[in-house]
Amino acid sequence: MKNCKVRLDFDEIEEIGQEGKNSKVFLAHDNQLDGNIVIKEIQKKDGVPYEEYFKEARLLYANNHNNIVKVNYACEDDDNIYIAMPYYKNGSLKKKISESNYLTIREVIRYSIHFLSGLNHIHSKGLIHFDIKPDNILISDSNEAMLSDFGLSLYTDTYGFCSAEAFYTPHVTPEQLRGLHQTIKNDIYQAGLTMYRMVNGNNFLYAQIPTTGTPPAFDNDLFKENIIRGKFPDRKLYLPHVPKKLKKIIKRCIEPNPNDRYDNTLQIINDLSSIDENLDIRYFKNAANEYWEYPKGYYIYKIELLPKADKFDIKVCKRKDGRTTNCNTQCSNNIDSTQVISKLEAIFALSYE
Repeated sequence: MKNCKVRLDFDEIEEIGQEGKNSKVFLAHDNQLDGNIVIKEIQKKDGVPYEEYFKEARLLYANNHNNIVKVNYACEDDDNIYIAMPYYKNGSLKKKISESNYLTIREVIRYSIHFLSGLNHIHSKGLIHFDIKPDNILISDSNEAMLSDFGLSLYTDTYGFCSAEAFYTPHVTPEQLRGLHQTIKNDIYQAGLTMYRMVNGNNFLYAQIPTTGTPPAFDNDLFKENIIRGKFPDRKLYLPHVPKKLKKIIKRCIEPNPNDRYDNTLQIINDLSSIDENLDIRYFKNAANEYWEYPKGYYIYKIELLPKADKFDIKVCKRKDGRTTNCNTQCSNNIDSTQVISKLEAIFALSYE
């Protein structure tokens, strides 16, 4: 057996993520490969078993799949562990949700099927991810969703159980809060929250986290109670173009009782594949108003929600070749705020007929 000392040669370009006080993620240029890579740097600490440092790299290496981020190599120096991974210029799903004026239903379905396929693969190996969220789903150069960050992942016992050692607070599951053993249904719950954020936007979820006092502070007790009782997030709060089928899928994923959720990710993928409503409607929001655009035949329709004091107008315009050919507000002039959602849902229900 031949032992070799490896010389690592890369230049740090910029930090692109922080994963706790003992690790960071940065973009680097590998001078030997002459290409950009992502490096996760983990600071060594006294008392941490050596095997623990390479746990994530080994899990990524062992679970090769088209929708799981690959590891290029892992190495160390006296102070740190380095895990090198491909650089995806499109960033994370969280970034895409925030920057692209929301996703269309078609995009939600496509990206969900991608990361759920990767999740199904690791579940088949007896592994639970424990940290499914838009930050940990990257978008590849071929526009596919890739599951990443296996730092919290654990293998189950022979009965399919294990207990997470840590969690991301907004995505904590009812069974984690109740101190119960977890199964793959923990990941299914977090996948449901991820899809909820994909259809409604990131801030839609964050705004529902309860606060107390002045200045407002996180209300931990109420937050836990709302999760256990199935009140966070609000199962009835959705943008009006979201199809009922998709709402039903998400609701089943985030049922408080794990027994009421899907049994596996393949069931979710099959149900997502059956959705054929409002696929290409895109939602936009700015300081002045909210509007939706969707293609139909040769035209682009724009449905605009216009606030007027305590009332609203809904304006529908038809555009062809960049020119607006017709606009009307006949269907809903000066409607009350309580009527807005039902009026919009009625319009979207006719969108693809």
